[in-house]
Amino acid sequence: MAKFVLLFGGLALCLLCSCRSSANFTPEELAKAQEIAKITTPDIYEIYKGTPAEYVAKKFYGLGYMRWSVREPSVYPQYYHEGVPKLAEFYDQLHKADGWKFQAALTDIPVLGKSPVIDGRLEREEGWNDGKLYKGEYILDNQTADPGNSATRWMIGVDKEAFYLAFRCQDCDIIPFCGTREIFSGRRKDPVYDGDAFEVFIRPDLKKPFYVEVQVNADGMIWPLLHKLEPVGSWQVVNSEITDHSIAAKASRTGDGFLLELRIPFKLLPGLDLNHFSFMLLRTHRDRKGNCWSSAVCPLLYNAHNVYGFIPARIKK
Repeated sequence: MAKFVLLFGGLALCLLCSCRSSANFTPEELAKAQEIAKITTPDIYEIYKGTPAEYVAKKFYGLGYMRWSVREPSVYPQYYHEGVPKLAEFYDQLHKADGWKFQAALTDIPVLGKSPVIDGRLEREEGWNDGKLYKGEYILDNQTADPGNSATRWMIGVDKEAFYLAFRCQDCDIIPFCGTREIFSGRRKDPVYDGDAFEVFIRPDLKKPFYVEVQVNADGMIWPLLHKLEPVGSWQVVNSEITDHSIAAKASRTGDGFLLELRIPFKLLPGLDLNHFSFMLLRTHRDRKGNCWSSAVCPLLYNAHNVYGFIPARIKK
């Protein structure tokens, strides 16, 4: 009897190993997937709504078939092998927020005494001396400032018609993609953020789902986009071909990096509530070794489309 049990156990182990090799996931991933697949009330999105993890938790509703396949493999067997690693990845993304303590405080954006000249020179006498100044940068998913980029400076302010932003960083290996061709392989590349660039995100009215993204690369190339939050999922691009935008930008090289200045008129921001909006500032960087990273003006989870991590703001009266 003991021999039969041993043989049966060995056969089961072989079958398990065979399934494991074909499934291409680990027992740990399966355990995570099963945790996500469980039926819970309230569900995962409701549990994490209003927390830093809400951005990712919204994806829960798009995983229905995969959750079924892990919970009942015989019902949707075609989704099982794909579902386990997908749900395990969702589990890891969701729990990035565990222990996340940072929440941006309400910020008063100053009215500039003088409208800055957008000439890529960043001279304080041009109006920048009155702007809100931030120092340093935070690599995404980190709550500690990046010690290698403590010299980075970000500035923001307004006049009667527009937002004014300035950015300066150290960078010994500047690669600004032009939006049409990627220098490493010759493949077509559209996003400006695939190279050294500055991005600003502004959600004009916190009661509405729209927000604007403006990308400016290290040569001053401008790419504005309009986005919309989705009830289920993350976000969608509403307009990526805004041509009549009236945005002004100018970039220039410094001795140790680059700087740029940017003017975004209020008319580009639908429904702007100057007493109740939010924003995020981001830097993207790539070097000639192929390394690429993004960092923000303050600690931020996931990516810059996570509006739940934006800085709440109002115009200082």
